[in-house]
Order: sequence, then structure tokens, then C-alpha cells
Amino acid sequence: MRCRIKSAHFMPEPIDYFEKIKINDEITVESIKSEHIVFDARTLLSKLFSWKVLKQIKSLLPYGKGFPKGKVFGFCTYFNNKKIVSFGSLWHKFPEILGQYENCDIFLAPLAGNSKKHIAKKAGIIIDILKPKIVIPIHWDDFYPPISWTVNLKPFFKYMEENHPEIKIIMLEFDKEVSIELG
Repeated sequence: MRCRIKSAHFMPEPIDYFEKIKINDEITVESIKSEHIVFDARTLLSKLFSWKVLKQIKSLLPYGKGFPKGKVFGFCTYFNNKKIVSFGSLWHKFPEILGQYENCDIFLAPLAGNSKKHIAKKAGIIIDILKPKIVIPIHWDDFYPPISWTVNLKPFFKYMEENHPEIKIIMLEFDKEVSIELG
């Protein structure tokens, strides 16, 4: 793995999977191979036959053209001997990759693209492997803008309560700062 030191005065360079970028003496970010989520049939059908979507179909077509595009990354941020793992999409295709980040301190869990029936199952697979101390749900909508709605997280909370009561869940609120203490 390479480690690059960049200054804010230079143009960014494209990165590849598993590269490390040293931000400063305390922060290093490692890119992780990831993938876009595969939307479940219920979610897709609910969007295709939604009056809200059908009314806007002509203006929405450009959003779907060629989507998704390019490589997809997750990131592990190393900060003062702590690991913060984040992904933009809830994928679980590579458990051997996820296993490298086991026992992370914080997992930013993207819960998008799933019906409530599947959200706990898919998130649970990743959480079972990562075994984080803290989970922060992010991106908890069911598709991609502008045709997404927030997802009911009750099945996710129930799964966590039944299978991982030791893991703390922090729900972020818009425009509110959160301070997290990591022993």
C-alpha cells in the first residue's frame, strides 16, 4: 500500500482501492473496495409505480442514465489509534475485506436502498463482521434523490437490540453537533 501526503495547494490525484493517504501526523485515511447496493425488488417497484415518480418521470430520466458510475469506495479513517469505517452504500459482497476492519471504533452505516424487510438483515451482516463499538446510521432513505423517502429504522433497532445490545447507536440530528468520547 502506498501512503501519499498531500497539501491543500495541489490538485487531488485519483486513488485506488486500499491506498492510504496521510492527512497529518494524527489522521490517515485508507480507501476500501466497495460497491453500490443492489436495490431490492420491493423498493424498485414501489418507486416505479409511485404517483410522485410518475408525475416527474421526464425530469428524472437524466438521473438514472448510466447510474451507478465508476469505482465505489468506503473509507477507514485512523485518528489517534481509533478506526472510523464508513461506506456510501450498504454492501456486503466482500466479507474478507470487511474482516480487515473488525473491532472498529465507529461504523457510519448507510441504510439506504432497502425495504424495512431487508434493512436489518443487510446492515446486520456488516455489523456482525465489523463488531464496532458505535454505529451511526447515515443515508437512511430508500433510493436516490430526488425520489427517495426516509426508511423506517425500527427493524434495524430491533435487530441491534436482539443481536448487539453492547453496541451503542447514535442517531444524528440535522444541524446538531455531536461529541463522541472514545476511551
